[in-house]
Amino acid sequence: MEFHYAVTSGEDVETPELGMRTAAALTTPLLGILSAPSAVEDLPDRGSFCSVDHPRIDVVALTPSRRGRDFVVMLQSLSSENEEVCVSFGLLRVARAWVGSHLEKHLEEARVDGEGVRFTVPAGSLVCLVVDLERGG
Repeated sequence: MEFHYAVTSGEDVETPELGMRTAAALTTPLLGILSAPSAVEDLPDRGSFCSVDHPRIDVVALTPSRRGRDFVVMLQSLSSENEEVCVSFGLLRVARAWVGSHLEKHLEEARVDGEGVRFTVPAGSLVCLVVDLERGG
């Protein structure tokens, strides 16, 4: 049997949030994104595929959609309050987006605002952001 643990402290953070953030730091893997070799010329040297503007909301997975959409971003709230967030996608243009349960159910349309998608993440929850991209043409 293998056992991992982490010890932390913090004065500006409530105990439940501190516990969730410590566990997330210990257990959340890095996300890797593969692209076609032919895309090398079209991509910048550095950038972000997907980012969230709130320090207590983490992107924990990028997955294919179960509902025929382009892809899904899984987000985990480490906050003890509901949080308004904006998720942005760098070079990708979002046409429509929906927020729902981690099982991609109970979807409600989110507001696509220029470079990002704005919505509320409930306190301490795991939600999915389902995304359809704009099509070139």
